Amino acid sequence: MGGGGVLYGAGAQCADKIKTVIALDPGCFSWDEDVQFHANCVAYAKEPLYSGTGGDYEMEVLKNIKAAVLLHTSRAQYNAPLMPNTDYCAMWPALPSIYNQLTSDKKEIYVDNFLVDESKTTLAEAQPICAASHTWMVSPSGLLEHGGGVPINVILSFTRRHLLGSGEEPMEKPEGAVEWETAAC
Repeated sequence: MGGGGVLYGAGAQCADKIKTVIALDPGCFSWDEDVQFHANCVAYAKEPLYSGTGGDYEMEVLKNIKAAVLLHTSRAQYNAPLMPNTDYCAMWPALPSIYNQLTSDKKEIYVDNFLVDESKTTLAEAQPICAASHTWMVSPSGLLEHGGGVPINVILSFTRRHLLGSGEEPMEKPEGAVEWETAAC
């Protein structure tokens, strides 16, 4: 299940059953029906690359999430397609929109600037960057090397504090973060 599915499940089906939600690169392309938000994702692709413009959308299910939530992505996935030869951007809505709708007492947002290449100005040029940003966790070396290990350390810190109850303080704003906020952590 992807990050969008995790958010949906946490608000629609499991609100009283889970303690933490870690939504990595959430995309809300479909929830209740196939390709439900396709038109929104196509419109998002028409906005400037990496901007997050067009990424605001209210989703009631997000307001039902009670668990501690970490939202995690890279700006390299804003307004950029994940798959080649597509006219839509599936990692929609933008994380700040999702974060602002969460009513959970404990929530964090981390959006980094790793891999963003402003010289790439077309969807076709941005697609491999988005894909690389979306798949950095698939290899052991990627876990430690991507962003100097900062992205995985954000996830591990959240997990230790909210799932294991370590009592440690939240991280300071990490290197490369363009969006970073912790609430009641």
